[in-house]
Amino acid sequence: MASRTSSALSALALAALSVATVLTLGRVFASGRFAAPVVGAVLLVHLLGFLARTRDWPLLDALSLWVFGLCVYLIWVVVPDATTFGIPTLETFRVLAERLGDGLHELRTAVVP
Repeated sequence: MASRTSSALSALALAALSVATVLTLGRVFASGRFAAPVVGAVLLVHLLGFLARTRDWPLLDALSLWVFGLCVYLIWVVVPDATTFGIPTLETFRVLAERLGDGLHELRTAVVP
């Protein structure tokens, strides 16, 4: 029992540190609109990682869960208007790829405030 509790506390501490790191990025961006979706993604991957660790899943299974969970989160948070009742379509993946491409372009060309 003590091992499970210490594992949960260490996972919680790591998640809190990750959230604090995300919040310090507020100095880099002009507005704080990025914070809620990024904090949500950070908490999701920590939760999925904790779930995989407590169930002693192999690395490939845990990685698959993490990638699938993050993809679903991105679809529902970044491009919810491109889904049909929350279910992704081919248009959803096209719009998501376009938005990710726009983000990479912005990352390469934007001037930091």
